[in-house]
Amino acid sequence: VIVVHDELDLPPGRVKLKRGGSEAGHNGLRSIVKHIGSTDFVRIRVGVGKPPKGQGPSWVLGVPDGQEAAAIEASIQRAADAVEVILEVGLDAAMGQFNGKESVLSSPTPAKSVTSAEEGAAAASTKAPRQRLTK
Repeated sequence: VIVVHDELDLPPGRVKLKRGGSEAGHNGLRSIVKHIGSTDFVRIRVGVGKPPKGQGPSWVLGVPDGQEAAAIEASIQRAADAVEVILEVGLDAAMGQFNGKESVLSSPTPAKSVTSAEEGAAAASTKAPRQRLTK
């Protein structure tokens, strides 16, 4: 099982691969663990950045804008690339390739689809920026 999920502890544009680990308060991971009965699966963590205090759910569900949107869009493409690499050469080799400290926007070798990231940023810039959701 390979799970791609948002990660508050990584800055926008950063992708990190790992096997196993805790749910760390992530409701999606909690649901997956409950259904498969194990925490031993491959995770591709896509950075979305730290929200302002008390705004975790609304931050994750909100719409990013500007550079943040471009970084997240590019990291989504990089996460898709990581799935392919994991399937082709295995997790350890993929971790060596994708777990660098740089975000996709500052990386010397950009994700395959920088053009789609730029298009995504343009589309995202027409949407309302992230804001607190109310019930």
